[in-house]
Amino acid sequence: MLKLRTRTVLALSVCTALVSAASAPAQVDWSDLYPEEGGKPAAKAQPAPAPQPQRPAPAAQPKAPAATVGHAQSSARPVAKPVAKVHAAPIRRAATSKPSRHVAKPNPPKDDREFPSAAAGSTAPRLAARRSSPPPARIEQVKADDTPEAKIEPAPRVVEAEVVPAAEPVAVKPEVVAAQPAPEPEQIAAAPQPATAPVPIKKVEPPVVRESAPAALHAAEPPPVAAAPRRAKPEPVVAEAAPAPAPIQVAAAPVEAAMLPANNNNTSRGASSGGLLPVEPGTTITDKNMDQYPDVLTPGLEWALRYGLRMKVIAPRRIEMFREYREATEKYSGQAKLSPDGRRVLNYTAGQPFPNIDSNDPQAALKIMWNYDYRSQITDDLNAQNFDADTGSFAKNRGMTVERHYLIDYLRRLNYTGRLFVDPKPTLPNPEDVRFKESLHPLSEPFDLKGVGATFYRYNDADRQDDSWLYLPQLRRVRRLSSAQRSDALFGQDTDIDSYYGYNGHIGWADWKLLGERTVMAVMHGRNVPVKWQEPEDWVFDDVWEPRQVYVIEANSKLPQYAYGKRVLYLDKQSWLVTTSDIYDRAGQLWKVWINDHSFKKEAIPGAKVSHYADEMAFVHALVMLDTQLVHATKAALPSTHTPNEECIYLNLGDKSGTSEDFFTVANLIASGH
Repeated sequence: MLKLRTRTVLALSVCTALVSAASAPAQVDWSDLYPEEGGKPAAKAQPAPAPQPQRPAPAAQPKAPAATVGHAQSSARPVAKPVAKVHAAPIRRAATSKPSRHVAKPNPPKDDREFPSAAAGSTAPRLAARRSSPPPARIEQVKADDTPEAKIEPAPRVVEAEVVPAAEPVAVKPEVVAAQPAPEPEQIAAAPQPATAPVPIKKVEPPVVRESAPAALHAAEPPPVAAAPRRAKPEPVVAEAAPAPAPIQVAAAPVEAAMLPANNNNTSRGASSGGLLPVEPGTTITDKNMDQYPDVLTPGLEWALRYGLRMKVIAPRRIEMFREYREATEKYSGQAKLSPDGRRVLNYTAGQPFPNIDSNDPQAALKIMWNYDYRSQITDDLNAQNFDADTGSFAKNRGMTVERHYLIDYLRRLNYTGRLFVDPKPTLPNPEDVRFKESLHPLSEPFDLKGVGATFYRYNDADRQDDSWLYLPQLRRVRRLSSAQRSDALFGQDTDIDSYYGYNGHIGWADWKLLGERTVMAVMHGRNVPVKWQEPEDWVFDDVWEPRQVYVIEANSKLPQYAYGKRVLYLDKQSWLVTTSDIYDRAGQLWKVWINDHSFKKEAIPGAKVSHYADEMAFVHALVMLDTQLVHATKAALPSTHTPNEECIYLNLGDKSGTSEDFFTVANLIASGH
């Protein structure tokens, strides 16, 4: 009986030892991962030495069966805080499941940084905080200070290190408010939220808000150092000072607010009215003094000035219509009228359809644009040949890094209505009711685009889309283009077909709005032929600028796939030419800027033998398209700077310049590409 009781007691003791050993969490045996160290150092494996005496006696540990999970084995080492180890055990298994990743380390870590959760519970949050700490130098400093004694410290040490930076301003905040003389009792009463102060303090410190505040507030405010920490006050001040944030108006869509107030000031001081000039002749406008002339600068020109454009200002000169165009306007303008939807001019013959514009007319914007479409610049035909273009990126006050150079053989246009010089006139008979035909082909450079070209047909009926063909000789194929693709960049440049001349789309394909009239700077009497590019900012031309009275017209395309959100055109009131055009994306941000270099004279180049005229004609000797978002540009010179003695531009000469209907066929587009 005694032997039976003894055996029972021994069996119960063994079972108790087995249950105790099995309930203890498995420990990782680090000897297989770090054999040179003889396993994991004992100092690193003791998360909390205080509770060790409370664990089971060592006598029962040798009889505990081994329990392995991967490389993990049960350990006789006492473990404190088993609750914390329950969370750490799964991470240990994941860490030891791929030992090869750690065996390759030549200098294995002396602690558990590779497996932060395997160490004491207080190190995991600290290591997690280090991952988002600022510079690497800060991390190395924390690692240097990370001693075994620091690891034994409880978790609140890490929490205090993270909270103290945000808590210190809260403690200092009431002291700053109390230290102020506070001449205005309302300001102290209005600052009861010191807890939220530290985050947005930086928004109040810049001097921009203080400069835009009224003068009375400046006189009553305490010194800037004492006023900076107050949080409740800046919100009302910003609201009062925010009515005119200039940088946003320049880049964003609602530029009308900046234009319309200037209209009343500009209409009475332009050259045609005999008033005072907004800019004194002889002035040079640069980024240093551009703030003195905000009324004569468009958002696009302001952007170009900030990047290095310089404007040499001259007195404006009056532009007169040449005789044939003036006589046709007097003879036929009385019979022209808009269709009910405004998308076509009815009973038009020649000249300017609407010479008298009333700004209060609901259809004023449409009439202005139809005057532009039937402008005197091209009445019969145009032949611009052998001109070149460059495209590339640039930087502020730096030249262009030319990415591609283009050499275009011909840009030709043939008008079928409103003809004044070449027979048959005033209309070239055509059963398809064509307004004009236009071609840009072939390209001679770059080599990979050699032979590429395009031809376009425009119809008087706004409901009929353009016929557009693009020929690719490498594929020996002609592609049809949609009207919406006219806004896409052409041949890898920044320019698009609808932006030619300032605007080259159909008037009936957009909604038009007259924003007002104002005076802006423009190049209308350029002196350099060929163009002279500015140094070192060779992405823009170096010529003389003059203040011109313009109509400001906004266009919103009706085409659903159109690339641009809107255009803002600046049309000269005497020549009806686009001086510059600001183009916005669909988010309302300024995207591209088209700038024309116009010149009015009787011959294309000095000593011209063919392109010579009795009256002054409008020539474009250079153009620039700036991409303000990519800081990229495309520039073109007519004539090319490589062939300065070539006449290059021929206006209203018909067969004398080689411009005939045969040039605008698809068959000729293919043949010229070969």
